[in-house]
Amino acid sequence: MRLVLCGFLAVLLMAGAARAGELQDEARRQVELAKEDFANGIFDRSVSACDSALRLDPAQREAFKVKGFALEQLGREKEALAMLRAYQSLSTGIAPEPAVGEAIARLEQKLEVRVSPVPTILLVGGGVLAAGGAATAVSAWARIEREKAHGYYWGSFSQYDNQRATHITGLVITGAGAGLAVTGLVTGLLQAARIKKTTQVDTPARAAQVLPWMGAGPDGAAVGVVGRW
Repeated sequence: MRLVLCGFLAVLLMAGAARAGELQDEARRQVELAKEDFANGIFDRSVSACDSALRLDPAQREAFKVKGFALEQLGREKEALAMLRAYQSLSTGIAPEPAVGEAIARLEQKLEVRVSPVPTILLVGGGVLAAGGAATAVSAWARIEREKAHGYYWGSFSQYDNQRATHITGLVITGAGAGLAVTGLVTGLLQAARIKKTTQVDTPARAAQVLPWMGAGPDGAAVGVVGRW
């Protein structure tokens, strides 16, 4: 009975291995088709062929590379960068390909967002302007208050008008400075969000590759799966 069970399991494992080999062969064929489509400038079909290859064999390295180059030609830089980085990740321990490294550097440069100094200028300049305007308004109003006695202003009318105009001007400057500072803050936050969105690229995780195994001994047999994730 034990021998029958071991034989049955061996047949299953051999069938699974044969099926896995067929899938890998078909995946390689899809990659070759993708390369042909890429060479002929049919980039969307090249991407589709790579997707088919990866469905058949998620660890098919060449599919990541060809798909990355095809996506770049289609203007889908973020996805292209993700594919090429995944290819590099799967190629650990293998001599790097200059073309892939150059493509990654090129895509990273395209996706780079240059930081504008305008938000900082608006924020700092607006803050300084608002502080100066507030100081002017408070100073002018304090001088008016110093000239009051028993609730009446005892200075000249021209002095009162000048101080009052200075006070109002200070308030206007304070409001304008505060508006510039808020504008700088908002534009700075938007710029930071844009940089994060543009530069953050999700690299596909390395797909699991699972293979069955079987062990047999004088006390029985065991089966299981091994692979990488």
